[in-house]
Amino acid sequence: MSEPSVTLPDVKAVVPLVIALSALIWSLCHTRAGPAPPGAGTPPARAAPPPGAVPVRVVRVVDGDTLVVRWPGGRAGPVRLIGVDAPEPVPAGGAARRALAALAPPGAGLVLAADREPRDAYGRDLRYAWTAGGRFVNAELVRAGHARAMVVPPNERHAALLRHAEATASSRFMGNGGEMTER
Repeated sequence: MSEPSVTLPDVKAVVPLVIALSALIWSLCHTRAGPAPPGAGTPPARAAPPPGAVPVRVVRVVDGDTLVVRWPGGRAGPVRLIGVDAPEPVPAGGAARRALAALAPPGAGLVLAADREPRDAYGRDLRYAWTAGGRFVNAELVRAGHARAMVVPPNERHAALLRHAEATASSRFMGNGGEMTER
């Protein structure tokens, strides 16, 4: 009596199936389960300046998140951009400073708006900034990877937009563990 013959499937046909199943299992194991955190929805691509925003002139760029502006009436003073944290100019922040200077060069007009807390402990005015062309400077810096989102209550008006910009940003300034390093 002869034994029944068993035919093995062709290896070339099985390999793609094994790869596809492995990829599916991996993605299921590495997908975050549970509800999305608050503010994790997709915010609008742009935020328009609110009514009452104030036009100013840029005097100089201090670093990647601070500039000196001339207010209506002639007073000049430092403005810290709300919701962003850029590296200090030395050692890694030169690119962030240049990015802010490209968006807001000396002499350029900006439109500034406060949130709930208009000044910080250092006496700087805290503001969101828009270019004359309507670009939201704070989000542009984060989106380009030159700064990270840094939400400090109670100044949270654009927190969702800034977090979204950070999530979609290039990792140009993000090192291991999220610390900012120029690559």
